[in-house]
Amino acid sequence: MSVHSLALDAEDSPPRKIQKLIAEIPSTLKYVSLDREFLTDVSTANFAVLKGLDKKDIFKALKDLPELSQKYRHLKRVNDEKHLLIAPNGLFDIEELQSKLTQRYGSNVEIYYKEVSEIPSELRLHFEKANTFWPVKFVENAENEKLYWNRCISDSDVEKYYYLLKSIGEEKNGCIIYDSKLDKILVKTFDNSNIPLSHAVMNAAKEMAALNEAERYHASECDIILSHEPCVMCAMALNHMRANRVFFHQSDSQNGAFTRIKLHRVWTSCHRYNVLKIDF
Repeated sequence: MSVHSLALDAEDSPPRKIQKLIAEIPSTLKYVSLDREFLTDVSTANFAVLKGLDKKDIFKALKDLPELSQKYRHLKRVNDEKHLLIAPNGLFDIEELQSKLTQRYGSNVEIYYKEVSEIPSELRLHFEKANTFWPVKFVENAENEKLYWNRCISDSDVEKYYYLLKSIGEEKNGCIIYDSKLDKILVKTFDNSNIPLSHAVMNAAKEMAALNEAERYHASECDIILSHEPCVMCAMALNHMRANRVFFHQSDSQNGAFTRIKLHRVWTSCHRYNVLKIDF
């Protein structure tokens, strides 16, 4: 399917406007957010459960039992069969509790054990799995769903940032600083293997500083497109430059700041940018 791509003006000095050309987008193209990791498998805890209560006695029995700890507040106390969640296995003397409940509610009540979800659900996918064990509470978070299902950017941006990446070139290690509001490439740089630490990001930082635009602080509100995953030094430089989002294509399993160290998740500075990997 033909779509519009992005290319640079012939003039090589920033700022450069983006032009559109006809080109093809690979069918395998996807943007993977590295900002969060979500659990989709359900880990379980073994709980004591009470069955055999008359419907009228459920509320009374709940008052007889201790509240669930904060760790298990995501669990509902009563399921559709009107069975009542008591507590994690081992927390009480079950024989003593069974005797007490039998005396109060009759010989039909019985305690049994059941696996339930150990942690709260952050995704609907996890919630639906957890619910098969025991009913859980869940409030859907649209941002979490977007991150997990890789819907964190608009359809128009899917095309735009792919072609920005491709404009760097196949064999080069490059960096683009793009102002999405102005629809302009402000800086495009490459690394210099002949000079130690002359990485593409560091060279871009120098060029941004040279622009000396009084109305902005370095790359604030700009997106960064990288051919390669940055090292720790460059990732920190991007944070200092107040980048909005950072896109990169090729991972670096040895020195990568995002895939290996996950630096963007642990720093405590006042600024934090989003990280997306462009795969195709």
